[in-house]
Parts: sequence; C-alpha cells; structure tokens
Amino acid sequence: MAADDLVAGIDFGSDSVRVVLLDVMEARTDAVAQAEYERWAQRRYCDAERSVHRQHPLDHIEALEACFAQLARSSHLSRVRALAVDSTGSTPAPVDAEGRVLALRPEFAEDPGAMFWLWKDQSAEAEAAEINDLLDSGRFDVSRTQGEYSSEWWWAKILRAERLGGAVSRAAVSWIEHADWVAHLLSGGTDAAIIPRSACAYGHKVLYSAAHGGLPPRALLTELSPGLARVLDTLPAKPVAAGSPLGTVCAEWSGRLGLTDGVVIGAGSLDAHAAAVGAGIRPGEMVKVIGTSTVDLFLPRALPEEIEPLRSLCNIAEDTIVPGHLGGETSQAAFGDLFSWYAGILRWPLRAVLETELADSGGAPLIDRLEERFLGAVLPALERTIRERTERSTPIALDWVNGRRYPFPDSSARGAIAGIGVGTDAADIYLALLDAAVLGSRSIQDQLLAAGIPVHAVTLVGGIAQRSELICQMLADALGVEVAVAEESQASARGAAIHAAIAAGTFGTPEEVRSSLAARVSRTFAPTPEGRARMNARIGEYLRLGVGTGQLPLSVLGSPAPEADA
Repeated sequence: MAADDLVAGIDFGSDSVRVVLLDVMEARTDAVAQAEYERWAQRRYCDAERSVHRQHPLDHIEALEACFAQLARSSHLSRVRALAVDSTGSTPAPVDAEGRVLALRPEFAEDPGAMFWLWKDQSAEAEAAEINDLLDSGRFDVSRTQGEYSSEWWWAKILRAERLGGAVSRAAVSWIEHADWVAHLLSGGTDAAIIPRSACAYGHKVLYSAAHGGLPPRALLTELSPGLARVLDTLPAKPVAAGSPLGTVCAEWSGRLGLTDGVVIGAGSLDAHAAAVGAGIRPGEMVKVIGTSTVDLFLPRALPEEIEPLRSLCNIAEDTIVPGHLGGETSQAAFGDLFSWYAGILRWPLRAVLETELADSGGAPLIDRLEERFLGAVLPALERTIRERTERSTPIALDWVNGRRYPFPDSSARGAIAGIGVGTDAADIYLALLDAAVLGSRSIQDQLLAAGIPVHAVTLVGGIAQRSELICQMLADALGVEVAVAEESQASARGAAIHAAIAAGTFGTPEEVRSSLAARVSRTFAPTPEGRARMNARIGEYLRLGVGTGQLPLSVLGSPAPEADA
C-alpha cells in the first residue's frame, strides 16, 4: 500500500451519480464529483400516472464519464487502485447474450421497456400480488426471513415485462441489476451467462436463500411465466459478496475514465446497504438512511429458533450488507416527504394570492425568489417555535402519505391527522407530523423487538439528520436508545469506496478496512426521561388512530413491546 493510494466509490442514485475518492491511509475524502442524468431530468421514458419510471443506460454512462472528467481536473486519478459501485434497487434491465442492456442497441434505443426499471417503478403491482399469492401457498416458504414481495422488486418487474410481451421480451436473454451491470460494463465483459451477481440484491430482491436451497424453484417460476424460468437459467447458483474482487477495469474504460491499467473492480451492493457500511454498522445496531423515505438496515446477531414469520415486518438474508453476517432491511415509505408535503401546503398562498398582488413589483421572478427563501426557512422556523413552547395539546397524525411499507405493508394506507381544535396552529400540526414520522420508526422497532430482534443503538445517515437536532432527539426518545449522526454526507459512496478497498486486498482484512474507513460520528443523542415518557404515551395514540381509521389490525393494541436489554 502506497501512502497516497486512493479508492473510488461510485454511487448511482435516483437522480445523479456521485463519485468519492477516498485516501485510504488517512481515511479522508480526497475529492467528490457529481453529475445529473440528463434524460431523467426531463422525465423522458416515464409515466407517473401509471407508476412507470425508466432510466436510459446512456444517462448513467454519460454521467459517470462526466464525474471522472471533473475528478481529473482536481485529483490524481493515477493514484486510484480500485473502485466499486452501489446503485438503487431493485433497478433491473433486460440484457442480450453479451450482457448489453437492450436500450443500447439501435432498435431499442427509445423503448422504455428495454431500459432500467428504476426502484420506484411500481407498475408491477398486479404481478407482485401474484408472487405473494404463490409464496403464501407454502411451496417455497421464505416467510421466516422474507418480507412481503414488492412491485418494486426483481421478479415482479420481469413478470410485468413478460406480460407486456413484444420485442423486449423476445430479445431479453437475461436481466441484470444496475450495480452488477456497471461492473460488467467496466470490465469489458461480453457474456451474460457468467456475470457475477450481488449478494445484496440476490438476498433482498431475488428471493435467494441458502437455507431454502438457493434461488426459487424453476417449476414455481414457470407457473408464473416460462419467461421467468428462462431468466433463472441464466443466473449463477450463488451470488458474490460486496467487496469481492471481480477483475480489473478494461483498457477501453480505463481510457474513457482516465484510469491507469490494473484498477481492481469490487463487487457492488444496493445503495442503502453501502450507506450502512459507510456509517460503520455493527451487529445489534441499526443504520437509518433518512431522506424522502427511510431504509433501516440492521445486523441481527442471530435469529431466534422460534421466530415468527417476518412477512409483515422486514426481510433478512445472509451475506448482505456486511459479508459473513445476516443483513436485515425494513423501511418507512415517507419521512422527509411528509415534511415536504406540509411545506407545500404552507407555500400555497405565495402562488395563489401574492403572485397577482406583486405583479407590478417584479411578478413571477420575485415570487420565485420568495418561494425559494420560504421553502428554506419555514420548517426550521417551525422547529424553533416548537422548541420554545411549553407542553401543550398536540394533534396526532399518521405518516402513511406514500402508503405503508413496514410494519404491515399496505400500499393503499393513507395519512391522517386527528385532534385538531380552533387553537391548533401551524407549529402544532408540524409537531404532529414530526411525531408521526418518528413513531413510524418506533412501531418498526417495537415489532422487531417482539420478534426477538433487539436494536441496541442507531446511527442516522442523511441531510435531515445533519440539519435537525430536534428530529434526532425525538428519535432517541421514541426508540429509547442512543442515536448517533454520521458526519459523512456521501455515506453510500463512502461505503462503495470501502468495498473497493476490500477488493484491492492490500489494505488489511475486510474487518480492518471497514473499521478504519467508516465515517466518524458528528454527534450523539441520548433518550431523556421526559421525552421517553412523552413518546411512550404518543405511540398508543398513534396506534389507536391507525386502528380507528381501519388501517391497522386490532392486535397492535395488545400488550406493549418488551424493553430491550441494555
């Protein structure tokens, strides 16, 4: 290992790609670059009304090249020894026999079905329901570790493509997750039959389980569609763990990215899993990646022998997140989206009333400036008001404005606010929404504990955690454990860089690399007695509202979850 060696973590998000160059010796970020997806920014190949969200592979290729062009101006790419990728998921695409995404062939260049089906594409709702019915039949019983199968996941999307039929279905030799495709592309691979597949996606999206014999039975998939069985036949029997070396960047891509020969490619992962690694996740702990929604990652020390089925709570798979461990994943469908919705409600007068009133004083440009300033200031102003107040009666709300992922998945669930009076003001409602978001996290934690999977500490990742001390303290009070905030703003890219350093094989053992390169903690929050008492009371109100609106089973009002052991 040279003193100035760098590794590259490449994070393909929903709207852009970010590349972080990490100085391995000093465990610090050397440079960062970001580039947007041009076609996606115009929402080409999308139909939001039908939940169709597709991305062209050229967006990813062009953005990746743009990032490395930026880095070439500010860093020394000759020092890069390895790279690895993380991506959203499940974000699969159909490929031909060479492993080329069909949209890169001229005849499919404008066909959305031949592109990447972005994680948030939910056009396969009916197909996901069919898969869940088949899983409920017990012929491939993964209910002990797998959550309800989602329309956002691998087999549902492929089944949807098969049902649509046409040229894409006929031309697709296989399908590939985004992170696996990028590694295949950079290596210069030309054979879809030998592409390594990520353990993260295999375990959490493709229904792979070593305990159940590997991938789903061929006969079961054939029952859904013979096309699924054909895809199954192209998949390797076992996946590769994140950070496994996959070869080196080929000569063509070394030239296109400005890299030297011999740069090692590490096996990638899902973006949230990479963020957990970047934040230094450890067994018995949880990393909450908070943005518009949340993804909650945890490493259970073991599964109780008599664990209840987890279909309504989470999914757990081996060798995911951190190889050699069980990796668990659960989530909330809305967190930041809940607050953005409320800010949008509050800003309505700016356009509806003030634009006309200010037409002679600057018109639309003035309103644009006012709106931008308002959106940046309104929620922090409400938080200051909440902090300054003594305890007062607060409405209770539900956080399900995007449906409910966990616990008890229900895409038709909707948010609600109750307990409003004539004295209720904007800050009261915002506090109710803050409560709803953190109580959604609490309800997940309570169900995990009831299933025998305690969480002893939580690390928060994302801009919301870095900006709002109030939300961090409320989470500590609601969850009853210490909450830490990772100072890294690019946790997913940092996690990918850690996988790259592991793949290089010259920077120490995987455990040493993860420990030395994980992000530092910027601040910690401990539960307070008064805050804990308040949240223990509020969770009952939250659950009763869920039951009262017919959106939660009556059983949730039973005995409270046991306290976790210290």
